[in-house]
Amino acid sequence: MKKSLLIAGLLAAVSSAVPQAGADIIYNAATGFSGTQGANGWSYAAVHFPGVGNLAGNQLLGTYDAPNSRWRMDFGGGVILDITATQQDMLEGNAYFSLRYWTAGANYPLATVTSTLSATVTVGAWIGYVAAATPSVTTNLSGTYFSTLGGIAAGGGTEVIPINLALTNVQAGDRIYFVMQNSGDGQGSFTMQTWDQNVTVPEPAALSLLALGGLVLARRRR
Repeated sequence: MKKSLLIAGLLAAVSSAVPQAGADIIYNAATGFSGTQGANGWSYAAVHFPGVGNLAGNQLLGTYDAPNSRWRMDFGGGVILDITATQQDMLEGNAYFSLRYWTAGANYPLATVTSTLSATVTVGAWIGYVAAATPSVTTNLSGTYFSTLGGIAAGGGTEVIPINLALTNVQAGDRIYFVMQNSGDGQGSFTMQTWDQNVTVPEPAALSLLALGGLVLARRRR
């Protein structure tokens, strides 16, 4: 009888630990924007294009400009990129790329990335992945998406480009990078582009599973 109660209790614990509909956690770059690196999962940086194969190793972290609510990445020589809550610089001609990235705070079986680039000039963007176990390797997950003059004209001055992904087995410390790059069309420097980013993960269930399992075992001992 006690054994049956134990098994039933453990099954109930496992069942209740599975994330239910509506239990997902959404990390939005705009609502999670702050003046602290890593807060709400988000960090702000930039990189010169020769270093894109190792973003974690070659990135220049931003300094927060509180009066203007923006992160500034200053490479020297007048090369400065800005990131605000909703926009990122596209620095034409010098191939310095803006980086906004999310860092996993736990292990997740699935992470869904839904994002939309709203481009007013021809510009490139892609999503990269850096695993905590191999931080020197950056994987281009999305390919590179380029807006076009035709697409901008068809959109009445803005081309809307969705860049969406589903990632499995995301580990704590892994990073998802959103990379804004120039397109090489000589349009001028420091053009801000809007790109919203969302990373959706299931609510961690390990703590509730352990708690419920411990409760069942405690009851069995009685």
